[in-house]
Amino acid sequence: MAQCLDLGCNVIDTAANYRCQRSERSVEEGLRDAFDQGKARREEVVVTTKSGFIPFDGARPKSQDDFIGYIVNTFLKPGV
Repeated sequence: MAQCLDLGCNVIDTAANYRCQRSERSVEEGLRDAFDQGKARREEVVVTTKSGFIPFDGARPKSQDDFIGYIVNTFLKPGV
């Protein structure tokens, strides 16, 4: 992230379904570091994201049963 910002990039595209939510978390960490170090300011950076896909948290479920359990526990039981 720091190298992109150093080279003048100021539009960051991500989504929860990229890399099982790890993409957005990496972007968050990279931007936070850049802001804290004064390499960029929030008003200088545009972050885009997408919705509509079911994101996994860290890795894809290994089986259909794991997938259904993930959906039930992550989205249905909490009422999301």
